[in-house]
Amino acid sequence: MWSFSVRRKYADIGNTVRLQYTGGLYSCSSWADLVTTHSTPGKGIIDGLKSALGCTQVKAAERACFVVVEMSSEGALTTAQYRAGKRVIT
Repeated sequence: MWSFSVRRKYADIGNTVRLQYTGGLYSCSSWADLVTTHSTPGKGIIDGLKSALGCTQVKAAERACFVVVEMSSEGALTTAQYRAGKRVIT
């Protein structure tokens, strides 16, 4: 079984992510099994992706989201306190 992922990171408010996920040149919601998001927008980004799946009649169980909590770049603005608070997003 093949699995396809999108090589980009969604990082906006939920409605904008929903529009990016369902529209545009690639319409990722119709084929991507896995997408990557940043955690900085909060739970709204997950809600946006979920609502997009409802728009395309794809069951949420058939898709996955990898949430990037921190990056290893020097000078990253994510503190230990921030990372601890982003461990659980439902």
